This record gives sequence, C-alpha cells and structure tokens, in this order.
Amino acid sequence: MTRNVHYRALDFEPQVPGEIFKMVDWAAAAVDITAEITCEKAGYVSIHDHLRRELDGKHQVVFFDHDTGEAADFITLDLIEDDRLPVRVNFYHCKGSKEDKAGSRVGDMYEVLGQAVKCLRYRDRNLLRRHLAEREKSMGRALLGKVALSRAT
Repeated sequence: MTRNVHYRALDFEPQVPGEIFKMVDWAAAAVDITAEITCEKAGYVSIHDHLRRELDGKHQVVFFDHDTGEAADFITLDLIEDDRLPVRVNFYHCKGSKEDKAGSRVGDMYEVLGQAVKCLRYRDRNLLRRHLAEREKSMGRALLGKVALSRAT
C-alpha cells in the first residue's frame, strides 16, 4: 500500500528474457544517438526513425504513440496462437542520449526504465485498448496495420 492506494500483486515472473535485447552498432546504422525524434545531421537518422525501420514489416500493427500521456513511443501488436492471450503486445521506449558517444550512462538508463515502469499499467488490456482507440481517433497514429486488431487484445 502506498498513499492509501492498493496495488495488486503482479501475476507474472518479473524477469526479462535476454533474447529481447538487441545490441545496435549506432555508428554502423548511421544513427545520431542524441536525436530522439528528428535528426538534422546529414547522412544520419534519429533513434525513432531507426526503430521505425527495424519494426517495419515485422509486426501486424505498429503504433506510434510518442506524445504526452504515451504508453510507449512505439507499440506493436501481433496475433498469436494462444487462447488465453491471443495478441502479443510489445512496448518500445526511446530516449536520445545526452552525449554524442555511446556508452553506459546511468542517467540515460534511469530515464528509459522510468518510462518502462510507467507503462506497466497498460498490462491491463482494457486500459490499453481504450488508450489505443483514443489515440488513433485523435491522432491517427497507426503506422502499419489496422488498429482494429487491438480489439482482440
């Protein structure tokens, strides 16, 4: 209990499988790591543009949710063969680096992890469904696929 608000116990193993991490050679990918959304540097792309290219064609729905109140910068949805949870949902959080050179900066890590913790509430599929529907209606944010797939969540 925190400030008279009750939180229910998590019903999943809070372990992150190693295979979800992907190492990126930012220089080889021509990504300006200081440019989160738009990139002014000739020959380079922003972190968002790089991730958008990585997600393109790999998911049934790619939803760009970057804005105030976001669940994540990008959300992907895919139908899977599981009667209990027929849609796999992935949340992607992006942050530009505060420095030009890639490295291990605790401040950058805390900022991204803070976003990830905030989006845990969207594990509630009804809340996520409403969020996606509202964002699609007000902003038209589906980049690929039909957000109607989110009704299956």
